[in-house]
Amino acid sequence: MKKRNKKIVKQALPWIACLFLITAIVNGICIYSSNSKNYVASTCRTMQAILVQVRNSLTEYKSLSWLLNYWQDHSDEMDLPGDRLNRSSQIQRLLLDHEYESLYSITPEQTESLSEEEQRIFAEECYLLLMPEFSSMKNSFNLTEITFEIVLDDTNIFPLFQGIQEGEKSFGGNFCALGEAWPFDINEQPGIREMYESKEDKAFFEEKSSLADAENREYLMGYLQVPVDGNLKCHLTAIQRITNIRKSIVDSARSIELINAVLLFICAVIILHMIYSKIIDPLTRIMSFLSDYAKTKNTKDIVQKLLTIEADNELGRLADDCSDMITGIERYSKEKQRMLIETERINTELELAARIQKDMIPGDFSAFNDRTDLDLYGSMTPAKSVGGDFYDFFFLDEDHMYIAIADVSGKGIPAAMFMMLTKNILANNAREGKSPAKILTDSNTAILMQNKELMFLTVWVAILEISTGKLTMANAGHERPALLKTGGEFELLNDKHGYVLGVRKGKQYTEEVIELEKGSKIFVYTDGVVEAIDSEKEQFGTDRMLQALNRVAKESPKQLLDEVRSSVDAFVEEEEQFDDLTMLCLEYK
Repeated sequence: MKKRNKKIVKQALPWIACLFLITAIVNGICIYSSNSKNYVASTCRTMQAILVQVRNSLTEYKSLSWLLNYWQDHSDEMDLPGDRLNRSSQIQRLLLDHEYESLYSITPEQTESLSEEEQRIFAEECYLLLMPEFSSMKNSFNLTEITFEIVLDDTNIFPLFQGIQEGEKSFGGNFCALGEAWPFDINEQPGIREMYESKEDKAFFEEKSSLADAENREYLMGYLQVPVDGNLKCHLTAIQRITNIRKSIVDSARSIELINAVLLFICAVIILHMIYSKIIDPLTRIMSFLSDYAKTKNTKDIVQKLLTIEADNELGRLADDCSDMITGIERYSKEKQRMLIETERINTELELAARIQKDMIPGDFSAFNDRTDLDLYGSMTPAKSVGGDFYDFFFLDEDHMYIAIADVSGKGIPAAMFMMLTKNILANNAREGKSPAKILTDSNTAILMQNKELMFLTVWVAILEISTGKLTMANAGHERPALLKTGGEFELLNDKHGYVLGVRKGKQYTEEVIELEKGSKIFVYTDGVVEAIDSEKEQFGTDRMLQALNRVAKESPKQLLDEVRSSVDAFVEEEEQFDDLTMLCLEYK
């Protein structure tokens, strides 16, 4: 095959260099001139749009004038941020009690019918709803500052809102806190004075360089009056730092534009001729041939056509590569079809394995619906199609119940097969009436006889005497259970750990007995819960698990498991689940 080594860049270099040299010089002059004139005007337009948007958010509240007076007079009494969850329920109750549509619709007259406590709650909630608007605008448009201020007199102003950047305190900001007045001289603020003297509804701007800035930077200040009822004078202030680009070039502007146009036209004609002959024509033919291939899939015919491209540059090599690619696509298509058939077969087998495993783990909890002495719920979510975690429970007789949870080493199909073997061994030992310790000891012996792959598992087993609440349990290297005593909170149970099953012969296991009181709950889980990680590789941990349990400690076992799973999902966000996640909760009523 003929080699095509010349490059388009080398062929077009003289024209490209000429064009870019002239264009860079002319455009540099034009851009420098236009930017120096338009920068401040563009910034003013952006700041005015921001101020108008924030003002619209404020004036949506019909009782804005009442709120401004309340925030000013009762700033020391307001509990910010306070208990947002409790306040939210109080706001909902306030709206329902007084049949208000929303906080926005409450009028100043209606606020007078509220109690002092309701007035405070209403004012706090409105303040907390408006505060993020200022912070959002400050961060979104990279403003130096944005504030809402009430003019008390010619020497003092009262700030109500101030944009907060990420990392700052949520209330107060860098310059002031709610309830502190700023020193103010209206004679030194020509922009503010002009705004209040003018009747025009627009933003007013001024440039300053005296904002207590050690680097003496220049700032553009924007002010917009906020109309309110009564005698209050208030306005929004936006501050943006600008660079000193006041130099402009005005001489020979029209001559430069004319020269630029003529030179660009001449260069364009030259470049277009070169582009057509060296690039467009060969490329168009290649595209046409590839389009024909997409329709006909006639590999032999299209390859012959591509060989007719005689461009002695990258496009010639592109034609050769396309020829090779089309030949490769034909081979790949045949291989892909074969792989799709094989993948479908594997997926079908995995789905069947997943259904078999799911059927082996108890999933029907309806037996506990009508019981007044017990409630139980469990869940198992494998990291892959099938997993190695499992839980199990069944009644040994009318007064005794067997409970177990385990975590097999590894994941996927090998772990699932080992899980099915060990689940049956544990259950068979339990049905023979053995104690938890004896169940573990004999199961370890049986597993070692069939464990040539040297897999192992951690297990927690227990037997509950229903009439007395006596729970006898044994632990083979498994996670510590969380116990909720009546009237208390979930805490980790410091039970005795034995060695994992499937590793050493002759291991003996000990058991412990606890008395479950009415209303007690015990929560057991695998390490997939506490070792779930987020994008920063931080683990979920037992502390977060206990916090989730205690948030719904009085709820049913199913609700407890749902809350823990929701907390894990919120923590890991988009991170992929890397381990099986299994939980079981028993409530002794």
